Amino acid sequence: MTKYTPIILMLALAFSYCKEPDLYYTDNYESQVVVDGSIEYNAPAMVFLTMSSSYFGIIDSVNLLKQIITTAKVTVSDGETEEILTLVKDYDYFPPYFYKTTLLKGETDKVYTLKVIHNGNIITAQTTIPNPVSLDTFYFEPKPDNASLGNIVVEFTDNGNEENYYRFFTLDYSEVPRFIPTYFPLNDDKMFNGQRFRKKIFKGNKSMLNREDDLFFVSGKTINVKIATLDKASFNFWNDIQSEFFNSSNPFGSSNAVVRSNINGGIGVWCGYGSLNYSVVLQ
Repeated sequence: MTKYTPIILMLALAFSYCKEPDLYYTDNYESQVVVDGSIEYNAPAMVFLTMSSSYFGIIDSVNLLKQIITTAKVTVSDGETEEILTLVKDYDYFPPYFYKTTLLKGETDKVYTLKVIHNGNIITAQTTIPNPVSLDTFYFEPKPDNASLGNIVVEFTDNGNEENYYRFFTLDYSEVPRFIPTYFPLNDDKMFNGQRFRKKIFKGNKSMLNREDDLFFVSGKTINVKIATLDKASFNFWNDIQSEFFNSSNPFGSSNAVVRSNINGGIGVWCGYGSLNYSVVLQ
């Protein structure tokens, strides 16, 4: 279950914070379609669909599997080409069922429209893929007290002519065969607009359901690093999720805010990524 982070878990909580107290209870809760969709630069679209659970609902792998939607019609259009996505099964992910394009791949300067039809309901969303940003340099920085552990440091130059939003991922094939977000993966350019920015990357958790304190990478490994640009709506969603994720470990820390979604007729996110991948040898 740690190979993918089901956002149904956070959305079941985060979307409940501003509601009246009686709506917390299962008997009054109305389940909604949760969309976790993305399309990357030069890569296919992937859309995970589940039904949300109530604040007091049982959340474990068995019950999450029951929430998976496998009977929806899902389409993605770039304004010129429209494709009906294919339902695929891959147990390297959780949920193990998702919808995927086979022909359409992400490009910059296009608007991607997602449409989901499920049980007579129509869910829509739009996103864009910003231009990717190249890293100027990236390297392993050992800890002063333990050279076998350390961080990955990346540096890149921000475009000063526009607002930019970034999300970072790493991939370690020896642990999880796909990219996972780093610890505090998000940055906007408010503090470094048009400047060269240095970011120290910490190892991310494999799942929201399995938090780990191991934030450092082990020397001797080869790690893939992804820098992804995203639009403001997508950044707002993930930033809200990140805030609630870290505040949830503090009983006094909840922001009492609703997660901002770009989904019409449901909740979740439809996100475009301008992604570039790099390989770093940790030595």
